[in-house]
Amino acid sequence: MTSSWSEAQDSCGETQGGELASADSLELQNFIHYSFPVKNTVWVWLKGSGGEGSDQVRVVDQMQLFPGVWFSHAGQLESVELVVQPSPVSSLARVQILRPYCNPNHHLVPPGCSSLLNPFSCCSALPLCNTTGGCSMGQYWCHLMEACVRTTSPCSPYDSAVGGRGFALPPRYLATPPFYHLVADMPLRTNPSSELQTISLLLPDRAIMVYPDDIVAIQHNRDSGTFLHCLNSEASLNSPWRQSYMSFRKAEWGGWWEGGLSSLPQGGQWVDGVVCDLRMLYVDNLNRGTEHDDNFGFTRRETTTPLDIWALTTGPTPSLRSKFGLSVIHPMPDEKNQIHVQINIPTLIVVKVLSGQKARSSWSAPVLQTGVPFLPYCPEAIAQSWPGCRGQSHDDWFSSVTLVLPSVGVKTLNITVMDAVNSQSVNLRVCGYEAVTGLSVEPHGCLRMPIETPQSFIAKVESGSSVKFTWVIDNLEKFAHEGESYSVVFKKPAEYKLKVTASNPVSSESQQIHPTADEMTPLSAPEFLLLREVIAVDATHLYTIRVKVDISLPVTFRWDFGDGSSKVIHNQSAPCQIMEGLMEKGEKEAYVQDSVTYTYSIPDDYTLHVQVSNQYDNTETSVKITVRPELNHLLISSSPTVPLVKQTLFLDASTEPSTYAVVYTWDFGDGSEAVQDLSLHTNQPYAVVGEEILISAISSAISSTNYYWTVEI
Repeated sequence: MTSSWSEAQDSCGETQGGELASADSLELQNFIHYSFPVKNTVWVWLKGSGGEGSDQVRVVDQMQLFPGVWFSHAGQLESVELVVQPSPVSSLARVQILRPYCNPNHHLVPPGCSSLLNPFSCCSALPLCNTTGGCSMGQYWCHLMEACVRTTSPCSPYDSAVGGRGFALPPRYLATPPFYHLVADMPLRTNPSSELQTISLLLPDRAIMVYPDDIVAIQHNRDSGTFLHCLNSEASLNSPWRQSYMSFRKAEWGGWWEGGLSSLPQGGQWVDGVVCDLRMLYVDNLNRGTEHDDNFGFTRRETTTPLDIWALTTGPTPSLRSKFGLSVIHPMPDEKNQIHVQINIPTLIVVKVLSGQKARSSWSAPVLQTGVPFLPYCPEAIAQSWPGCRGQSHDDWFSSVTLVLPSVGVKTLNITVMDAVNSQSVNLRVCGYEAVTGLSVEPHGCLRMPIETPQSFIAKVESGSSVKFTWVIDNLEKFAHEGESYSVVFKKPAEYKLKVTASNPVSSESQQIHPTADEMTPLSAPEFLLLREVIAVDATHLYTIRVKVDISLPVTFRWDFGDGSSKVIHNQSAPCQIMEGLMEKGEKEAYVQDSVTYTYSIPDDYTLHVQVSNQYDNTETSVKITVRPELNHLLISSSPTVPLVKQTLFLDASTEPSTYAVVYTWDFGDGSEAVQDLSLHTNQPYAVVGEEILISAISSAISSTNYYWTVEI
């Protein structure tokens, strides 16, 4: 803040015994600040004259807010170092630690939440991803990777190791930005300099405690981009330490932002892809008991540097101490430094070191054990069978834990071994898999197949993750094929052996089948069974056809009833799949039949046509179907009604419900031969009184009716 001399005197006078003092040197200011700490330090800069004070200094505040530079674990701040750019005038600055928070209706979401892929802390109406992993010494939790990384490694969305998760560049707030509460405020003053200045802040005696997701901000009274030394040119183009920060500027004589930020100031600008010289070290004091019977306990002081953006190189910092020769011997890691385990099954992990009598091992999540002792022999479960346990020297020491992964996926396990003066760590990727079970191959059942025809086999499993299918025919391992399906063309008749294996790194199942390749038998001998060629209209009849087919091929029947109705199509599986014993008996062909019920509604003559086919052949047959109505009434009329002897009698007959295709048989009862005719009319002279006439009407042999009538002569 800025005041006149008199205003400052009045302000001090409000405190009993308070007097105004002038401190115009940096050394004196630091002495006062750290010797007489107050809750919120306020420097008063004097305007004009009227007393002997320091030179007038503008306080036009510029803030650099680093939302991507956050603490990952709780700890105590140990040191703050930064590099300041050259300036011909002195300047004021404040290095601040801010703590994000949200309004009561929202939840704070830490960086790297998989459902948001947010590079910075933000606020959400739903509780999301509020977790931090535990890490071993020399490592810190990287939200963006959801894993522990070395303190000499960055955790930035610009890092290629992080980019694979899909974070957008440049990073931005993807949801509601949080408010920021002031946790620590560390003022400093820089003197004019023509060179870069490396400044190490003198921290107060009272501890400054930091917690996960706290971030860093710097306020200063220089122009934008002229205080903290940052690189944003070719020198930082490929650095994995790059960050983005927000730059805010207050109006002339606007003063500092006090107490944090209740909202992001208006007019902020993003500065992307920079590497700034800022280093903050904090320590995590752990007092952890052991989970083992000897109750070995220890206190360790862990220094982590997740905010270290001091080095501009992209390579890792070499390990300072490594006398142990730490190695994982069970399960043996592959060339990618991975071990493969089955989920929900306890897995013994064993490490070996040299001279480990006084050493202890610590294991990060998903094991989360510390203080595990080393023993001069392998665990009994693998001592006799595992190569890493054989031929061991007296200097070999072994430490082991049991790991159970609850779900499929990849976890990064950090293993640290330490004694009173030395430590060494290794990172191990633990890949969890679901075991392969329930392997099956389609087609199954009979496996007789035509030669010179592509055949496909498909493998399936009931359960298993990351499953690989391998197909080998006739033990020709060098021609093995990988994939869920396998296609082959058999060139000659023979029985073949096809083996499929479903596997992942922790389990496998195999199945062997014996397909038989042979020449295809053509379709033949289609015939109708128990067919009535003359049927009644509106009567439902069953039609059945039989045909000889190759036992290994499915067939299709297409029925066409010749009356303009839609075709009826039936598909049947290969006979060897529905008839037992065909393959065992050496049969190549078999009879199959198909049936359809159908009703003709109009009297007529029709052609019933059936086509039988498989994927290589077809055959067909047809038959004539006569459809006639059933007779239910016969009527006779005569003329004259009472004929005379030897007079010709004329007769007329009619049938119901139709006269279509009706055959009449006339028996006149006078000893003459019966007459059969399609005509409805006939005549006959009678010579005797009282003759009886029989008339029969027959409709295509499906129905008939008789009529008896006596004629008086």
